Amino acid sequence: MATYDAEYKARIRAMLHGVNMTEVFTWPEAATQTFVKQDLVYLSGGYVTVCGANPSVIAGIAMKDGNNDTSDGDHDTEVGVVTALTLLAMEVHSGTPANADIEAADLGASYGITAVSNAWYVDKDKTGGDARVKIVDFIDPVGTDNGRVLVQVLAANRMFA
Repeated sequence: MATYDAEYKARIRAMLHGVNMTEVFTWPEAATQTFVKQDLVYLSGGYVTVCGANPSVIAGIAMKDGNNDTSDGDHDTEVGVVTALTLLAMEVHSGTPANADIEAADLGASYGITAVSNAWYVDKDKTGGDARVKIVDFIDPVGTDNGRVLVQVLAANRMFA
């Protein structure tokens, strides 16, 4: 069993772009979208749109940059759909420096996420109704400041099962 765990974690750490997902779909892009590859996106009116800094609904991960078109549907874009099986690698952050490290109690805890300059991270200052993800494993060891963790998007915040 220990060998399997080590191999599993090694595969997770080696994932392309830190994302493990089951399906990639091609959908029409909304007008004026300037999202970048790996941004969180959702569908609004059937068009791929970048999520806000504290998204309540997440369809998936942009697999390429947005085109900033003037009209809806001028381009299609690929989206890696977030499901219950999807694990995302994110850094842990907090406005309180002492709270920005990985703690053993973070395993299984739910927190919000925040985007700053197209970088998404687990925001330990957001809990309760602002929680969007659950930490399911650590990539970096406990005690690492702004360490990386594996998270699962909470069911209430996934656009698709």
